[in-house]
Amino acid sequence: MKNQRKRLLVLPSLQIKFIMTAVLLFWLPIMVLSVIILNSLNDMLDVSKAADMLVKQSIASTATLLSAMLFIAVPVLTAAIIYLVYVFTSQIVGPVYRIEADIDKFLSNPTPTVIVLRKKDAFHSLAARINLLLQKIEPVKVDAPR
Repeated sequence: MKNQRKRLLVLPSLQIKFIMTAVLLFWLPIMVLSVIILNSLNDMLDVSKAADMLVKQSIASTATLLSAMLFIAVPVLTAAIIYLVYVFTSQIVGPVYRIEADIDKFLSNPTPTVIVLRKKDAFHSLAARINLLLQKIEPVKVDAPR
């Protein structure tokens, strides 16, 4: 696996901020809707005091089912969102970090290397343009592909 990054989070502060924002955007509407639905069911239960026992049991079982679904679905969906945001941010933050590191390397070393990104990463066109710019400034030696 030669194209793997060595660190799980390349720029932790930025990636964690994206992950937390996505989780908050997911959790907030779910929690608001669940509170509204459960309160509505409780109100229906209070209104149905005069109703027969079958209606009360139906409303109570619906509330129990919704609660159970929330306790199962929300953690699973939260984990999926965290994973997807991590993958997405890695494909953006990683190349930016790589390009910055290669530019710093070029500034400190008169013999620069070519910027090479992973196939799944974003910004291949930007890396190609920077490579052309570096070639115009000074001939570039080619590193082994990452």
